[in-house]
Order: sequence, then structure tokens, then C-alpha cells
Amino acid sequence: MKKVKYGENPRKLAHNDTVYVEEIFTKEQMQSDDITYGACWAILNPGMTMEEHKHPIMELYVFLKGYGQMSVGKNTFGVEGGNAVLIPHNETHTVTNSHKAKEELCWFSLGYKKRTKSGKD
Repeated sequence: MKKVKYGENPRKLAHNDTVYVEEIFTKEQMQSDDITYGACWAILNPGMTMEEHKHPIMELYVFLKGYGQMSVGKNTFGVEGGNAVLIPHNETHTVTNSHKAKEELCWFSLGYKKRTKSGKD
């Protein structure tokens, strides 16, 4: 068992220095071949935008605090603490925290492999 509290691990920049990440659990700690990267907190300070990107994996974002805008494919919508977004594989996505925001925008992020109907990658 391992318990981690938001803010207790060091932050590093990711996605070409457009978003901070704070590791929660490593891929190895999660003990699953389906997980593509360790679970992490992703953080945008006011005025930051995570670069638009896509990958061949699915992602789950669960927003912890703050308010922002997210785009997934051609859809753009508001996000806030308590929202969850499932991002399909190969779908372009980005998140923005307004320069007018009073707090950081933070979400839990987890990437995992898409399974075929046969259960294989």
C-alpha cells in the first residue's frame, strides 16, 4: 500500500514544457501492462496551455481543482474540479488555464492501452 498526497512530490515540466506533472505512482508500482505511464497529477498555472497533442493510447483525466477549457477533437468545453474526461486514442487534445484564473488547474492523468475485441493490444 502506498498513499500519496497532492503536492508532496516534485513537479517537472512535460509536453515540451507546457504542463507540470507530479508523479503519483510509477507504471511499475501500478503493476499492469495496460498502463502506458504512471499515474500523475497534471498542473497548469494561470495562463498556461498544454500543447495540443495525440497518442495511440487512451487517457483518463479527472479534474481535481480549478477551472479551464479543454478541447478533444473538434469539441471544446469547460472543465472544473469534479469533472472526468475520457480521451479516445489518436484524438487531438489540449487543456488551457486562463491567464485570468486565480488558481492552478489540476487533474489526475492516466494513460492506458486500447484493447481489441480479442483482448489483445
